[in-house]
Amino acid sequence: MKDNDTIAGEVMATVMSLTDEDGQSIAERMSVADLWLVIQHAVMTIRRDTIPTGLTMDGAMVWTAPAVIEAIRLDKKIVAIKEARNLTGMSLKESKDLVERMIESGVGAR
Repeated sequence: MKDNDTIAGEVMATVMSLTDEDGQSIAERMSVADLWLVIQHAVMTIRRDTIPTGLTMDGAMVWTAPAVIEAIRLDKKIVAIKEARNLTGMSLKESKDLVERMIESGVGAR
């Protein structure tokens, strides 16, 4: 199994190679903090190996966000939804749907 540093390096290489529809580098438009956040969440996602396919980047960020997971674990669904919205700017409906999907999938279960 690969260690986190190896995975982070692979993710960084992939992120640095991403371009938009005009061929412009996406990474060049991101701050260092945003790049780090993407890499951090990608590593967490890969390590958990339980993230469903088809989630948006925002969805994956919420699915792996410690604050959201902890709120779910503590049975604080409204707090989890607020955390999801604060983290990503998702709409209330999107956040609620995602948090409910996480709960149904057993995220945060003891």
